[in-house]
Amino acid sequence: MASSAVLQVIGEPKNYKKARYVYENQAREALLAATAVADITGGEAILLAPESLVTSLESDRDEARKLLEKPEMLEQKVLEQLERMGENHPKPMVEILPSIGSFSQHEKGWRINAQGSFAVIEAALFLMMRKLVNEGKNITMVVTSGLNIYPALALRTL
Repeated sequence: MASSAVLQVIGEPKNYKKARYVYENQAREALLAATAVADITGGEAILLAPESLVTSLESDRDEARKLLEKPEMLEQKVLEQLERMGENHPKPMVEILPSIGSFSQHEKGWRINAQGSFAVIEAALFLMMRKLVNEGKNITMVVTSGLNIYPALALRTL
């Protein structure tokens, strides 16, 4: 039997609250649907984090710039915030996605202007999903945020 990868586009970690998720008649309590489903299925949770999240994770502009320059640092920051919020399921993997548009850091008043495009986001998703398929994984896409550009492009890529 192939292993599974459960993907979810996430928003600001501080906005999540524990909830009871039911999948295939099994229930789990978690912050994120992807971690609950991965726990139930024995799969791997992969959280797709838009780079625009940096505005909610870091109030200092220079520190935010460092996070954008080193995606692995931003990935770690996302995981740390989720742990602080009480996510207690096996450590998910985080993948950073390019963003499109202008995003404000409300406390300090600075902005980032993301230079991504639909094509760049779609290419990043395609390469990630191709790697998972080549590893023999079944992909489950969890959409809890409504149909914005990220889940729409991810579903199109699938």
